[in-house]
Amino acid sequence: MCDVKPDNIVDKKLKFDLPDTVKEYLDYRDMLKKEDIDLIAIATESGKHAQIALECIEAGCNLIIEKPIALSLEDADEIIKKADEKGVKICACHQNRFNKSIQKIREAVDNQLM
Repeated sequence: MCDVKPDNIVDKKLKFDLPDTVKEYLDYRDMLKKEDIDLIAIATESGKHAQIALECIEAGCNLIIEKPIALSLEDADEIIKKADEKGVKICACHQNRFNKSIQKIREAVDNQLM
């Protein structure tokens, strides 16, 4: 697990009852060097998506990238090109958690109405 804020890692490990064996990284580059990773989810601020994606692709990782995958068409095209060259899969994720219909479903689940 990687996050620039150590407290976020601790919170997620507790929330999801993850074992102590889950390694913690503050820098994704360090994690890429030390781990054999099949899939990475990039959920940083949008301006960093392209750089991180390209480095992860170079390391041979498949990616889920929060939208937008990049801030320019050139960067998006480069991500797609490099993924094709490296034979890795990439996809964009568009979170809908703030849509009114999704919030209503969540409320129903939380109230055990579903």
